[in-house]
Amino acid sequence: LGCKEKAIENFIYKTKPSFALAEKLLQAGWSVILDDNFASRRIKHKLTRALAKKFRTRFFVIKIYGNAAKIRKRLRGTKTALFPNWRKSVEHFERSRRQFDYGRFNKLYFAKVDATRPLPPQLKNAIRKLKRAMLE
Repeated sequence: LGCKEKAIENFIYKTKPSFALAEKLLQAGWSVILDDNFASRRIKHKLTRALAKKFRTRFFVIKIYGNAAKIRKRLRGTKTALFPNWRKSVEHFERSRRQFDYGRFNKLYFAKVDATRPLPPQLKNAIRKLKRAMLE
């Protein structure tokens, strides 16, 4: 990483302890799942790839997505721990949809899971695909 990217890396490690924890777990020989919005900053991809390279492991991105109308409908009337009311949840969802360019990462996605469709068969396929990839 260059000087500017090193400063960004330091910032992310301080504000995103998940990357620091991931490094410690990888160092101890554990598998790691990072649950984050990778569409927000390309530097997260670089950091994750750097971690994978450092520990000679693989890096897979699984995209979780869904039909916007169905997601809005599910959010209406529900209370979450993250937001004070369902209106704030919908606002956040809409802002995220406009803010991030998910399409630019399509080549990076290892698997995709539609959160508005039944999950078990999709997860089973994603896990099967991961197992095959790990044996290669």
